[in-house]
Amino acid sequence: MQFITPIRTKRWLILGLLAVECLVFVAGGLIGLRVVREQMASMIGEQVKADNARYAEGLAVLIESMDLSPQTTYGSENWRRMQRAIEQVQMPADGFACILDSDNKILCHPELESAPDLLGVDLSSHIQKLVSSQSAETQTSVGQTYFLADGVHYIATRPIRGTDTRLLVHQPASGLVSVSDALTTPLMATFIGVGCVVLLLTASGSYFVARRYEHVLEQANAGLEDLVHARTLKFTAARNALIFGLAKLADSRDTDTGAHLERICLYSELLAKQLQRMGRHSEVTDAWIHELRLASALHDIGKVGVADSALQKPGKLNEEERKEIERHPQIAADTLLAIYHQMGDDPLIVASVQVALYHHEKWDGSGYPFKLQGEGIPLAARIVAVADVYDALTSKRVYKPAMPHDEACAHINQSAGTHFDPEVVAAFNLVADRFASVREEARASSSLSLLGIFKQDESA
Repeated sequence: MQFITPIRTKRWLILGLLAVECLVFVAGGLIGLRVVREQMASMIGEQVKADNARYAEGLAVLIESMDLSPQTTYGSENWRRMQRAIEQVQMPADGFACILDSDNKILCHPELESAPDLLGVDLSSHIQKLVSSQSAETQTSVGQTYFLADGVHYIATRPIRGTDTRLLVHQPASGLVSVSDALTTPLMATFIGVGCVVLLLTASGSYFVARRYEHVLEQANAGLEDLVHARTLKFTAARNALIFGLAKLADSRDTDTGAHLERICLYSELLAKQLQRMGRHSEVTDAWIHELRLASALHDIGKVGVADSALQKPGKLNEEERKEIERHPQIAADTLLAIYHQMGDDPLIVASVQVALYHHEKWDGSGYPFKLQGEGIPLAARIVAVADVYDALTSKRVYKPAMPHDEACAHINQSAGTHFDPEVVAAFNLVADRFASVREEARASSSLSLLGIFKQDESA
C-alpha cells in the first residue's frame, strides 16, 4: 500500500497536466489560426493593391502611346482602339480593367460585347474619394471599396493623359481570402488533433511506466545514457551521410572544380564564431555554429533542378536564364522540407532550409526569391551570403578570372547595408585574413575535405 499511494498521486498529477496542456494547446491553435488568417488577409490586401497600381500604370502608359484624340465617345476610333486594349488585359482572381468617361461611367469593358448593359454604368460613388485625393494628372490612386455589394474589392484609378477618360483596375479579395482560409483551417485542425492525440498517448505511457516499471527504470538509468548516446551517434551518422550525398550531388553540377563547399563551410564557421565573440546574438551558441557549418554545404543543392543551359552557360545570362537560375532556392527548400517531414524535427535540417532558401536575399530587400530585407532574413542566411559571395569573387570561373583577396574584401565592404548585413560585414573584416588563409590552403593542398567536415561532426 505504501507504493500505491504515490502512484495514485502521480496519476492525478498526470491527468491534471494533460488537461491543462490540452486547453493551452487548443487555445494556442485557435489563436494561431486567427493570427495567421489576419496576417494573410493583410498581406493579400497589400499585394492586390500593389498589383492594381502596377496594372493601372502599365496599361495607362500603353493606351497613352496610341496618340489618341482628346474626346472619346462610344463607337469612335478612339473607343475601338481603347476597347481592343482593354479586351487583351489578363488579370488574376476575376479582376478586370475598364475605362470610364468624364462622368465616371463605363465606356470600355472586356465583357461589353457579351453584356452591353455594362455600357454607361455609373461608378462615381466608388471612386469619388480616390479621384479627389489625386494631386497630379497622371497620379495613380489605390484604395478599397465595397464594389457591387459582394465583399471587399480593391481598385486603382489613373487618368489617361491627353483624353477625357480614366482607367480603372479592379480585383476582388474574396477569392484569395477563401483560398487562405481553405489552406489554414485543415492545417490547424490537423495540428490540434494530432497534438491532442500525442498528449494523450504521452500521458498514458507515462502513467503506465510510472506504475509498472518505476523501480526497473531506476536500475536502468546507469546504462541509459550510453544507449541514448549510441543511438544519437547512429542517427547523426545516417543524417550526415544523407546530407553529404545531397551536397556532393549539387557540387557535381558546379563548374568550379575546387573545394567550393568545403570553403563555404569553413568561411561560415569563421563568421559565426566571430559574431559569437562580438556577443550581439544570443542564439549564436556553439551548437548553433556547429549546425550552420554543416547546413552551409547545402546552400546550392537546388541547382540540381536547374537547366544546364542556364547553370553552365559561360557568358552573360539573359532574362529567361536568370529566372531559371533564381528557381534554385525554392527547389532546395522543397527538397529539404521533404526530408524534414520524414525525419521529424532536426536543427540541422531547419538551418539548412533557412540557408538554402534565403541566402540570395539582400539586406536592402532587392534579393530573391521573396525580397526580404534587414533582420527579416534569418541570420544563418545572412552569414552564408557573405561567405558565398567572397568565394565566388575569389574563384576562377569559365567566364571570369579569380579576384584578388583585397579586391574581394573591398567589394564586400562596399555592399554593406545594401547586399549584406553590416554587422556580418564587420565580423568579416575581423577574420578576413583567416579567409585568405583558408583560400590559399585550398589552392595548395587537397586536405580540405567535405567528408572530413561531416566526420568531425559525427565524432563531436
